[in-house]
Amino acid sequence: EKRLAESFGEIEQLFQTVHVDNMKVMRTFFPEELPFHHNESIPRY
Repeated sequence: EKRLAESFGEIEQLFQTVHVDNMKVMRTFFPEELPFHHNESIPRY
């Protein structure tokens, strides 16, 4: 069970990292459509 929980934590971290990278790309291409700050764009699971 412990190993499973750890892998879920890694997956969650990976998704958050990918999401942040996507937001950076989106803000680069569509800055006027995304006025919010970076911290506010990260969802809390």
